[in-house]
Amino acid sequence: MNPGESLNFKPGQGTSVSVDTNGDVQVNANVADIKAGNNVTVAKGNNGVYTINALDTNTQASVSKLNNDSPITIDSNATNSAGAKDYKLDVNVDGTTITKTGGVLKAVIPAVEKVDLTVNKTG
Repeated sequence: MNPGESLNFKPGQGTSVSVDTNGDVQVNANVADIKAGNNVTVAKGNNGVYTINALDTNTQASVSKLNNDSPITIDSNATNSAGAKDYKLDVNVDGTTITKTGGVLKAVIPAVEKVDLTVNKTG
């Protein structure tokens, strides 16, 4: 540019330009920023580079019987408050040899009877 020539500044997308009476030029730009959210962290480097890290909180599991002989029953008809499957597990017992009592499995012990024996001394 040569002295005496003029320079026209036009605002662009997200920018504005103003020239004051002294000829000072001021350029204003809308600066976008990145904000961390749920389970997300944002680190801004000195060179204008952003590093975004997200924590994966989507934990999924599958529940199944070991085989058809398994005594476990699985009810997967319900969902929890977050909308995920709510698996209800139980164990089948016959009630004769094993029972469920107070949240634990217990062996059924048959009643012990007292028997009086007499000794045959005659022979």
